[in-house]
Amino acid sequence: VLKVVQYFLETKGFNKIFLVKDSRVVIPLLKEKEICLILLDLVMPHIMGTELLPILKKEFPHIPIIVLTGSENLKDAISCVNLEIFEYLIKPVSISRLLSSVDKALRIYLLQKELSSLRDNIFTEHQKSSSFFSKIITRSNKMQAVFEYAEHASKTLQPILVTGESGVGKELIAIAI
Repeated sequence: VLKVVQYFLETKGFNKIFLVKDSRVVIPLLKEKEICLILLDLVMPHIMGTELLPILKKEFPHIPIIVLTGSENLKDAISCVNLEIFEYLIKPVSISRLLSSVDKALRIYLLQKELSSLRDNIFTEHQKSSSFFSKIITRSNKMQAVFEYAEHASKTLQPILVTGESGVGKELIAIAI
């Protein structure tokens, strides 16, 4: 099942997928890597998903969790919903449903991350942009604001389009990003 899910995710452009067969590895992996989404089965060797889920929600509340399980136990489903998981899917699930759920969860995760970054920037004192923009010479406060926005946007996975008239420094901005 892990390999099939990985295959279909990769064919739709999702990459950096970590397959974990041993549930004891999940927490250390989450502490080491930046993970954007967890697909979790409730029935796993060593630590059951039902035991792991509350720990994941407590220690990593920002990561959306999709439970993908063969268990039709109503008690487990209610428990998962009470823990505010993103979605509860019962195997066998259609590939289109799984991909749609993954896509939605990742979009929401990335929007929340971007919102948090922008919120942090708005509520902190105006800071000088990083050294990446040091080759661009300006005294304009508007350009400093552009640098700050570009710096925050560069930390997301979203594509960035830089436009402007000839000679305004589009290439320098693109290199800095």
